[in-house]
Amino acid sequence: MTLNNHPFRSIQALGLTLSVILSTLGLTPISVFAKRSEQETAPADLSDSFIVEKVNGKSTCRLATAVEAPTTKRRPDDIGVPFQQLYDKSIPRQTNASNGLTITPNALSQLQSDPNKATVMAAVDRAIAVWTARIKSPVDITINIDYGPNLPSGGAFKPGVLASTNSLKTLVDYPGARTNLVAGAASGAELAIYNQLPNTFLPTDVGNGAVVSVNRSVAFALGIPVPTPSDTTVATIGFNKNFPYDFNPDDGITFGQTDFIAVAVHEIGHALGFTSGAGDGDTSTATLWDFFRFRPGTTTGTFTTAQRIMSIGGVQVHFTGETFTIGVQTTNELGLSTGGPNGVTTSGGDGNQSSHWKADELTGQYIGIMDPSIDDGVHESTTENDFKALEVIGWNLISSVSAPPPPPPPPPPANDNFAAAQIVTGCSGSVNGANVGATHEVGEPQHFPAGGGGLGGGDRSVWYRWQAPAAGSFDFTTAGSRYDTVMAIYTGSAVGSLAGTLVGQSDDVSATNRTSKVTVNATAGTVYRIAVDGYNNEGAGGDFGPLTLNWTNLGTCTVTGTPPQILLEQSGPVADQAAIYDSLVHVRDPFPVLNATPFFLPLADQNTRVVIFVSDLPAAEVTVNLIDSNNNSFEVTPQDVHGFTDFPFSQVTFRLPSGLASGTCRVKVLSQSLVSNTATFRIL
Repeated sequence: MTLNNHPFRSIQALGLTLSVILSTLGLTPISVFAKRSEQETAPADLSDSFIVEKVNGKSTCRLATAVEAPTTKRRPDDIGVPFQQLYDKSIPRQTNASNGLTITPNALSQLQSDPNKATVMAAVDRAIAVWTARIKSPVDITINIDYGPNLPSGGAFKPGVLASTNSLKTLVDYPGARTNLVAGAASGAELAIYNQLPNTFLPTDVGNGAVVSVNRSVAFALGIPVPTPSDTTVATIGFNKNFPYDFNPDDGITFGQTDFIAVAVHEIGHALGFTSGAGDGDTSTATLWDFFRFRPGTTTGTFTTAQRIMSIGGVQVHFTGETFTIGVQTTNELGLSTGGPNGVTTSGGDGNQSSHWKADELTGQYIGIMDPSIDDGVHESTTENDFKALEVIGWNLISSVSAPPPPPPPPPPANDNFAAAQIVTGCSGSVNGANVGATHEVGEPQHFPAGGGGLGGGDRSVWYRWQAPAAGSFDFTTAGSRYDTVMAIYTGSAVGSLAGTLVGQSDDVSATNRTSKVTVNATAGTVYRIAVDGYNNEGAGGDFGPLTLNWTNLGTCTVTGTPPQILLEQSGPVADQAAIYDSLVHVRDPFPVLNATPFFLPLADQNTRVVIFVSDLPAAEVTVNLIDSNNNSFEVTPQDVHGFTDFPFSQVTFRLPSGLASGTCRVKVLSQSLVSNTATFRIL
């Protein structure tokens, strides 16, 4: 259940009260959690954490708080053993269905030593069989099970808490998730649903989504890469033995007791993908289930473009175009809980966490086992609605077909590397982009804290270049970005020599705003390099998604002068064709990047030199920006810039950089914060 994409970040708010600001959760129950150590640099699984507790007499599934979240994980030294090793071999037991999903329950230490372990294990096996009897995907997963007075981490259960769950997840780019849903479709009807999904991004009511949170179990079924794929563990579930559970619903549930099997089936359901990121604000990350989360009235005709609902409140429904049954009634919409990660009633939320069907006590209709609550003395079971939802998020209920191959990795953005920084100009402005597919260069520092060895900054940075048009104070922010950003600004001119040139860095604007802000006291004409990365939440390599970079002057800023103009070829093949020539042999484009023909080129450097003509250059300090047909950006320092006595323009000679893709290349020049028109030329 995606209850909070960054539950541990909320610790910063708690830390303000405690006068301690520490944010990353550890694996053991401690009162304050520290950021991850510099040694912990390997990518890790993210996770969701849940608590089942009594609320108004009902056992209700809710978000684990930031302090509770790490206590839902098993202790690192509590390895556990498979149930099979603890069973009395003479007693028949429930087993997994063949040729499909296999769930291996792993008993942690409290359950191993409990005198009632045989009863508990038998009930867990029955809960597992509910899912494995229907799911045909040939996937083997492991779920840790604990039963005792303490949480899996070792601390005592809080009063009123029946159970806890920690469910592992991974992140993938949206096109990759869509690709493998299509590739893994088990029927023509299912394929038709997936083919209607948007192609490049997921439209939501809080902005376009580029990243998807996928439960580790479903990732195995869909062939989506996960950290440590050899580890089949997908979740840890702990049960509080001090609560009155009824372990056998066959003769009804005893008054005053809770149906243990129903709770177990429900929590395993979360581990199998019944999760939602709805309600976590502008940086909420959609899950596979959220692909089908709409306002009422969506049709198969509007399915592709309709916004998925990632906010709190209002009426929200599960819609796929299929027909569902509730009791004896048919419908094409199933109600969903709308309380966001915390199950709020403010902002119109219905009081239940969003990773659930709409509660039956609110509607009088029981949709399925993923109802958020259960009364004492009541038995609840799965319905076809539960299984249809699992099927549409990627589980195969029809045939035992292996997972498709991993989706292709997303291409890096054009401004992935320092040398290819996207140029931004002016006193104020805003540009949109993304760090999906971005990488970390050799020699590049961690951007928060600078040089922090992965303490906060991730490894998915993108770069921007801005030359101050005037002296003064300027704010740079990532407001509007869809993920947890970090930002750093430098004046260094090479990625490996940024040490000592840090101007400012930022993680969160506030405890509830995960975007970043840096104020720069700029010197006119100075070039500033801006790195935007993702916070390295839980050591997963850094958050990623769509981003926005904004810059604003805090005083008076005026860019004076006439922008330079690249002269165009009057007889060129297109209207914006640059008047451009090979500087050595004076031929027009298209140009080869490498040219060994002119004998007077140095043997060690045979890249073509070209000439463009620019009017109104304010100074000889010029940068040439090239963007090739693959949208890769290159900054080039000219080898020669000089004017003419008798002509109102200057000649700018520059070397074509290696790596330019063939096709149309766009060129513009920058000088003293003034940017020219954009012209084009061709590369062979």
